[in-house]
Amino acid sequence: MLDVFRKKKFQKRTLLAILILIIPAFVLWGVGNITQKNTDFVGTIGGKKICRQDFYKSMKGLQVDLMLNYFKEYTAYSEMIRNRPLMKQMAWDRLVFLIAAEKSRLRVSDRDVLAFLSVHPVFVKNGEFDPTFYNYVIRNTFQMEPRQFEEMVRENMEIMALKEKIFSSIKISDKEVYDYFNLVNTALDISFLEFGTEAAKSTREPSAAELEAYYRSHSAEFLSSPKIMVEYAELKYKYPDEKQKTMDTLAKIYNAGTDTLDLAGTAKTYGMRYEKTALVPLEDIFKETKFAGKLRYALRNINKDELSNPVFQNNDAEGFAYIMRKLDELPSELRTFDEVKDLVRDSIIRADRSRIAKEKADAAYKKIIERNLPIQEASKQENLQIFKGKDLTVKLSIDNLGPAAPILEKAAGLKEGSILEPVTLPGGTIITWIDAVKLPAKEDFEKQKELLYRNISMKKRTEALQKWFNEKSPKAERQQVFDEL
Repeated sequence: MLDVFRKKKFQKRTLLAILILIIPAFVLWGVGNITQKNTDFVGTIGGKKICRQDFYKSMKGLQVDLMLNYFKEYTAYSEMIRNRPLMKQMAWDRLVFLIAAEKSRLRVSDRDVLAFLSVHPVFVKNGEFDPTFYNYVIRNTFQMEPRQFEEMVRENMEIMALKEKIFSSIKISDKEVYDYFNLVNTALDISFLEFGTEAAKSTREPSAAELEAYYRSHSAEFLSSPKIMVEYAELKYKYPDEKQKTMDTLAKIYNAGTDTLDLAGTAKTYGMRYEKTALVPLEDIFKETKFAGKLRYALRNINKDELSNPVFQNNDAEGFAYIMRKLDELPSELRTFDEVKDLVRDSIIRADRSRIAKEKADAAYKKIIERNLPIQEASKQENLQIFKGKDLTVKLSIDNLGPAAPILEKAAGLKEGSILEPVTLPGGTIITWIDAVKLPAKEDFEKQKELLYRNISMKKRTEALQKWFNEKSPKAERQQVFDEL
């Protein structure tokens, strides 16, 4: 299939040097062997049984999709990859979409896959598709054969065809865009009464059954930090003068073979700093360097005993190149109920306090509206201090309470002197009086219109997908073992 991609002979040594030159700052990754047979039953989708191998294959397909879509957006990409609960959920959702696409008879041809890959920037060099480089990247970056990769791309394209079908009914009016323009650019001055969660005392003690139910339904809150043991070699060089020399050195090291590379001996030979850590939480590694985020990201995505691809970083005058090997790891685990029982109790009590604060604010609001009370009189009757907020926008937060965006949304279209219905924020519930509304200049609308349209479209697409999942997606059920994956 797609044999046009595989006509040139694969030359590993030459291409490794090329890869180091072309993608020095992009961390290459591996996720293990997904072909290993394991038929543990993890759930059903649309009546079809899903085993571990199906799930791991979907995870790999998800990573292919993210890599091809976010290859220029390192921060967004790395944040998603690091979020293991999110990746698990997305891999499961991908299976739901894929099975739905199959049932809808959505098919993507070889020609469609070829057209997509032959112009993708990851595989284009000097304005042309490079079959040799393509084969190298697939085998070494994605760690799979081109045929397997192309089938995953086909699946991802079929899923996108299904999503476009779901999105086809979305409509966005000019009025919606203009209203959104006002929302994101308006500033408010407000006065408010705060019904804080800390003051809302809860006398109820959660029952044993309630504690256990909360623990089961909020398991992601109680995962332990993953631990890892690593050895690494750091090569420091003058930037940019010695960067090419450093890349040549690393190409020489890698071309000699990586499977049995003695990293400590290699570091000594080439004057590199060598370190070996204990089995510690991932966030404790590379604390001393500003490049910790990218280095930890690389470690997350290599297998035990596997050598990372080189990671290059630099500041104004110094550059650093890292070679790392994961020696051992202890993945995140769900802590036992006994270990987190007190945390579970605190979470339930916080929820109780939030509910009590909301009930008090609702009762006070009803009285304020019925009696047309000004804020000063309401403050006396509720024995609460009046707080002020100035120039609040959707991007700002209120100290000790939370984001201001829900207040701006409630205030949309209202005038000075209006009283908002109670708004619940993470730190409590507030009743708000609008002191001033500062609208944006109308002439700025045309400058922002395209970006605003995209933001609304993204929001509506997310809502459409959620509605599809709730109403039309194949019925999906996960077994307990899914949480252990």
